[in-house]
Amino acid sequence: LNDAAALLRRSAEDNAHAFKTPVAIIRQALEMVRRPIGPERMKAAFDAIEASLAKLDGLIRSARRLDVATADSLETARHSVDLSSLVEGFAAEHALMNAARAERLVSDIEAGIAILGREELVETILENLVDNADSFSPPDGRVFLSLSARDGMAVLSVADQGPGVAPDRLANIFERYYSQRPRVDGRDGRNGDAHYGVGLWIVRQNASVLGGQVMAANRPDGGFVVTVALPLARGAAARVQTTSPPAPEHAERPRLAS
Repeated sequence: LNDAAALLRRSAEDNAHAFKTPVAIIRQALEMVRRPIGPERMKAAFDAIEASLAKLDGLIRSARRLDVATADSLETARHSVDLSSLVEGFAAEHALMNAARAERLVSDIEAGIAILGREELVETILENLVDNADSFSPPDGRVFLSLSARDGMAVLSVADQGPGVAPDRLANIFERYYSQRPRVDGRDGRNGDAHYGVGLWIVRQNASVLGGQVMAANRPDGGFVVTVALPLARGAAARVQTTSPPAPEHAERPRLAS
């Protein structure tokens, strides 16, 4: 409960900080409009107001996602989750929904891995990691989804073939509302469903609720990888040792960070 209270306070502070900038821009633009100015400056003021309103709209939707994720994390129900089957099902559904690019997601999933938790928390982790990797990978690039068991942990990794992250920014990527994307044609990497730095924050939060941790690194051969380590359910490690088939080989298997 103390952790939840601290998280809610931090969320309120982060929301206030994120909303401040577009509100300030709107105020400045309105001050310009109130004074006699030429048509060019008038257009610039209205463009600034329009852009700030669009950002506020995105921030409101993002704040809702984050607060729903916070509320979900307060639920205490836990049960054994067949993580291998869940990840396999996610990969199959992703291929079905993206039939035109079915080969974009390459999966390597070890069987017999179970954790203690809730399916919806893991599904949200998967959705956000794959969406993030897909948004950074080039059109002809691939996204690599991997699940294995190691040292009593289920290790879930999602790697892309994108530009990676500057080393001095690695420590910030899991922060609420932090988003740094490469510019394309003079614009930043946001699209119609803008990225406001909520996905990786939710991944870290859900991993923490499940008793795990999340790590991120640039891949040596290019691209970026996010790895989530979750404690295996009691007895799952033994089952993995005796029932897992050999991992399938892929023509393009990523070098994942441990």
